[in-house]
Amino acid sequence: MNQATESMARPNALFVYGTLAPGQVNAHVLALLSEAWTEAQISGSLNDAGWGAAHGCQGARLTDNDIDNMTADSHPTSVVNGVLFEPEDLADFWRKLDDFEGIDYRAEVTTVRLVTGEYRRYVVYTVLAK
Repeated sequence: MNQATESMARPNALFVYGTLAPGQVNAHVLALLSEAWTEAQISGSLNDAGWGAAHGCQGARLTDNDIDNMTADSHPTSVVNGVLFEPEDLADFWRKLDDFEGIDYRAEVTTVRLVTGEYRRYVVYTVLAK
């Protein structure tokens, strides 16, 4: 497990924006944890970094901006669109996800805005600066 996130209390929820998202090249990794997806956004930016960039999926970096005050229209480069995933057995799957994401990414907990207008705490894998 990624040392930076080993002791982090993780919500049983994952925000997915890149290669693990439905229809993307690595969607099969989460397919075993069948669950519904909900569209959502985080406050962040996409960067051509991390191994996902080679698959056409930029890596996200979180920003300090308040997601409540941002929209894709008003801040198009400060909002990352993705989907939320909340399978019951996700807690048993974190180590596999950490190993899959590797050294280019780290798990972070952040606030996510759902399309319903609700806010929740989720884990997102962010790309490390290079």
